[in-house]
Amino acid sequence: MLSAGAIDDEYFGKRDNWSAFATRCEQARLIPATEATKIHVMAAFSELIGNGDRHFENISLLFNARGGIDRVAPAYDILPMNYAPLGAGVDPDLLPITPRIGAIGARPNVWGKAYCAARAFWERVQQGACPLPIPDEYKDLATANLAVAKDFVVPLVPGN
Repeated sequence: MLSAGAIDDEYFGKRDNWSAFATRCEQARLIPATEATKIHVMAAFSELIGNGDRHFENISLLFNARGGIDRVAPAYDILPMNYAPLGAGVDPDLLPITPRIGAIGARPNVWGKAYCAARAFWERVQQGACPLPIPDEYKDLATANLAVAKDFVVPLVPGN
């Protein structure tokens, strides 16, 4: 297993964003389109949950026994980091998400999958269906974010 950062440094030297990395890897035939799509979905999901901490160590690729890239590793450390404490006891403003299409592009299959996962995430927060108690202001934020995510995705995904 190697991080996207290690792979990007070796082959491309860009470290710009996850979707551009996925596209480069697909174009260089390091990964097939199906695996690139997984990275695009992780990027889109991050947009829909407020994960502004998308560095190249949060995605990894798994290798096969022959030393070639086999597939994208399962997602990890994809959290709504826009709402993480800023340090020194300072909490961030609880503002709704502001998703952007960006390098992900208007890909219905990507945004549809990402929206399903984001909807499930925000609904669990709304309902307090988590191991730790969720304050009411976060439940209200979840309601707002769910509405923003839906409004954002509807034009991108026919029939959603």
